Amino acid sequence: MGQDLTTILTGIGTIVLMLAVFVGAYYFSKFVSKKYQPKYGNVRNIEIIERMTVGKDQSLALVRVSGKVFLLAFTAQSVTKIEEMDASLFPENKDIAKTGDISFMSIFTDAYNNLLNKKDEGKGDDSNEK
Repeated sequence: MGQDLTTILTGIGTIVLMLAVFVGAYYFSKFVSKKYQPKYGNVRNIEIIERMTVGKDQSLALVRVSGKVFLLAFTAQSVTKIEEMDASLFPENKDIAKTGDISFMSIFTDAYNNLLNKKDEGKGDDSNEK
């Protein structure tokens, strides 16, 4: 009976220690990310709308600068303006810019609704019914 109690207490102690390590790592990473995040000041006229990696050290980005939208190509050695885009195709979202984040639940709900809409569109387009 004493051996069983010792085994149980050892298991509980191990779980508590693991939880303490995970919680400590979480708060340490939050501290480090805030402390070492680059500070660019109050940037109001430059916004990266979207960025896509196309290869090793190569990416494309849609960037809004003072109301104009540009498609830029980035490599390790250079930045190249490919084209100026029609800014009306990329409406500004002031709410996201103010809060700085979007909730996970809203993104998940939108993705789920889009998935359901795609499934419903596929069902209604069956022209081989008799």
